[in-house]
Amino acid sequence: MKKFAYFNTICESTDDRQREARKLAAENDVVIVIGGKDSANSKMLHTISKKINPESYFVENAKQLKKKWFNGIKKIAISAGASTPEWIISDVIAKIRL
Repeated sequence: MKKFAYFNTICESTDDRQREARKLAAENDVVIVIGGKDSANSKMLHTISKKINPESYFVENAKQLKKKWFNGIKKIAISAGASTPEWIISDVIAKIRL
C-alpha cells in the first residue's frame, strides 16, 4: 500500500497575497508587481497576475515603469512581495501618479 503525505508549506500571509493577486488581476486594467528579481514570492505574484491579466508587469523599482503600460488605462493594481521595502512601493506609486 502506497502512502501519500501532503504538507502545505505556504504561510498564511503568502497565501493571502496570492489570493489577492488573483482578485486584483481580474478587476484591474493593469497590474504592477513590485519585488526583487530573486524573490520567489514576488515572481509568483507576477505569474499569477499574468495568467489572469496579460497587462501585468514585474518591476524592481520606479525607474522600470513604462508610460505605454498606462495609455488609456483607468484602473491600476499594485502588488508587492512581502520583503519589498515600503520606500520602493511609495516611489512606484508616486511615479504612476505623475
